[in-house]
Amino acid sequence: MKHTYHIQGMTCNGRRTHVEKTLSKVDGVIEVLVNLEKSEAVIEMESHIPIETFQKALKQDDGSYSIHKPGEHHHEDDSASAKAKSLRNQARISFTQNQNLAQAKDAEEILLKNYETGTIDFNDVLDIQELQLKFQTQQIQAIQMYYVQSAYLNYLIN
Repeated sequence: MKHTYHIQGMTCNGRRTHVEKTLSKVDGVIEVLVNLEKSEAVIEMESHIPIETFQKALKQDDGSYSIHKPGEHHHEDDSASAKAKSLRNQARISFTQNQNLAQAKDAEEILLKNYETGTIDFNDVLDIQELQLKFQTQQIQAIQMYYVQSAYLNYLIN
C-alpha cells in the first residue's frame, strides 16, 4: 500500500535525500519517494504504519522536519518552529565551512612561498586572501543566523 504525506522543513535537495533515507529506515517501509517542490513523500509500505511512527523517526533523526496527512492544518507555532530549526541547521552547516577556510590558508602559504621565489604573480596571492575574507564573512553570518534562530526557537518553546 502507498500513502502520500506532506513534509515540512525541507529546504534543499540534501534535506530531501535525508528525509527519504530516514523514512526508508522505518520497519515495514518498502520504498520512499520524496518530492522537494511539492513537499510531499509517497511511502510504500508492507502494511499500514501510523503517521506517528514516521514523525518519531524524523524527530529522533534531526528534529527539523514534520510529516502530516495531505490537507491537514498545521499550527503556526509548529510551522515557525520547523522553519527556525531548519534555518538553524543551515547555519550549522554553513559554519562547517572552516575546512574551506583552512584550505584557502594553506593555498595562501604555498602562493606566498612561490611569490618569494618569483614564480607567481602577487595578484594570485591577493585572490586567495579575498577568498579567505569571503569564507570568514560567511562564517560570521552563519554564526549570527545560528544564534538568532536558536533565540527564536527558545522564544517559541517557552
